[in-house]
Parts: sequence; structure tokens; C-alpha cells
Amino acid sequence: MGVTISYRGSMADIERVEDFEDRVIDLALEIGGHARVWRSFCDDDPQRAVRGVILELYPGQETTSLLVSPEGWLINFTEIEGAEKGQLADPPWCFVKTLSDVAREMLEACEDEQDEPWRESLPDAIRDADEDALDDGCDDERHPLIERAMDLHVRLFDIATAGGQHANENFQSLMGGAGEMLGGLSQALGGRNYELLSGWGLVQLKRSLRGAAFAFGMLFPLRADGLLTPAEFKELCEAITSLQSDIDAELARLREARES
Repeated sequence: MGVTISYRGSMADIERVEDFEDRVIDLALEIGGHARVWRSFCDDDPQRAVRGVILELYPGQETTSLLVSPEGWLINFTEIEGAEKGQLADPPWCFVKTLSDVAREMLEACEDEQDEPWRESLPDAIRDADEDALDDGCDDERHPLIERAMDLHVRLFDIATAGGQHANENFQSLMGGAGEMLGGLSQALGGRNYELLSGWGLVQLKRSLRGAAFAFGMLFPLRADGLLTPAEFKELCEAITSLQSDIDAELARLREARES
């Protein structure tokens, strides 16, 4: 049967939260897990940010919260809003339930071992419609993740232009996060056939994940201020979370290639 683990802690130096995130991402990649960088902000006070990592160590196991409140305390998912608003009096106890041995054996029996290039591991939605076109030898064709990040940037610019929001501080922060994501992807992936030092690629993909998390977090104060319609908010949430998931997959692929 599974075991419930309780834990509580705080960061002595909240300014080092990004170092903490980097180490957790490295750990997740090392053991084949999944880590998602998180940013969210209080609607009334954007200076109060919840940061950190959402960690999935194994399929079927409960997700682990390594989120950090503005005070530097580790918090549960259910306490994000309270932490943003400063409603927590003390560092809370966090809980995660491990996967039972029986469930683990069932999942392992269903796993398929595959060794495919990055194009085959991407979702169908971002694969090239004509697979034969991938063999035309064109090195200047952009990686699909870069294309999607560019499309998001253009979409944000269009929304800002239509609503006259270019001077809005929160929207500038949103554009800045999206720009960091695009910059990291461009540095890490380049053209389809471009190869680079894996260490540099890992650094830049982590940069893009952090930019995506920051952009995602800025959607909430913009929605609260009425600067994003419900449809725009949903559209942008889905676009950014999809990019986060696929950037994480690319990180795992690059880490595996580095170790092989």
C-alpha cells in the first residue's frame, strides 16, 4: 500500500528560489520524472508571488508541491491563494502519498520502450503535416516549439494593441516572460538540424520554462483587472501550458541524449 509523507520547510534566502528550481528540475530529469516551474501572483498585490516547482516523480504517484510562498515557506496546492494574500500564519505541513507497489508493477508492465528522434515524440498537433518534408536538408527551418512560441508572442502583441495595453505594467511583464521563453527556445533549439552543446541547451530550456511560468502567472492579475476576456484568458492558458509540457519533454530528451 502507499505511504503518506508529510514535510514542512522554509527557504533561508528567498532570492535563491531559482537555484532551488534548477536543482529540482535536474533531479526530476535524472530519475525520469517531470517538473513544472510555477509562478502566480496576488490579484491585488502582484509583488506577492508564489514560486517553485510542481514535481511528478512517477506515473500514478501523487503530485508533489515544492511551491514557495512570498515568506519562503513550502506550501500545498490548496494554499496557493492564501499564500498570495498573506493569510498563512505559519509554515504549513505538506503531504504527498506515494505509489503502492501493486500500482507500480501494473504501470511498469504497460510501459513501452521507444527510441525515436524528437519529431516522433512531439504531439501530433505540432508535427509537420508532411513527414517527407523533414528530409529536404533545410537547416533554416525553425523547430515547431520556436514557431509556437513566436505565434504566442504575436498573439499577445495583437491583444495588447487591440486593448491599448502596451503601457500596462502587468502586460509588459507577460510579454517579458513570453520573450524569455522564446529566447531560451531559440538559443536551445535553433534550426531543425542544429546541434549544440547539451549543457548550454539545458540551461536555455530551463530559461524558457521559467519564462513560460512567469507569463502564465501574469495572466491572472490581467484577468482580474478585466484586461483579458474569459475567452482570451482560456486561450492563453492553454497555449502556455501546452508549451510548458512540450519544453519539459524536450528537456528530458536532451538530458537522455547527453547521458547516452
